[in-house]
Amino acid sequence: PAPEVKPASAPSALLAAGWVVQLGSFSSLANAQGLADKTRAKGFQSYLMPIERSGKTLYRVRVGPPKKSRDEAAKLANQLKQAGFTGQVAEQTAVG
Repeated sequence: PAPEVKPASAPSALLAAGWVVQLGSFSSLANAQGLADKTRAKGFQSYLMPIERSGKTLYRVRVGPPKKSRDEAAKLANQLKQAGFTGQVAEQTAVG
């Protein structure tokens, strides 16, 4: 059997309310973790945000830490784009 892949727990600072960049949403934890690992290798603080949709778990790949304004998050999105990643700015409510 394949080894179980567990999502990396995000530091609490990444779970605060604010503006973040979302790179994708995956039904496969392994795929989400793979993208998060690639962004971390480029120096970004990425994390997984599991959500429930229609009885299924989706894993959002987000990059933070959360910014105070949409403009700050847009600058982060531009840095990610220059590193080869495409994402969209999203508002995050505090988690936990």
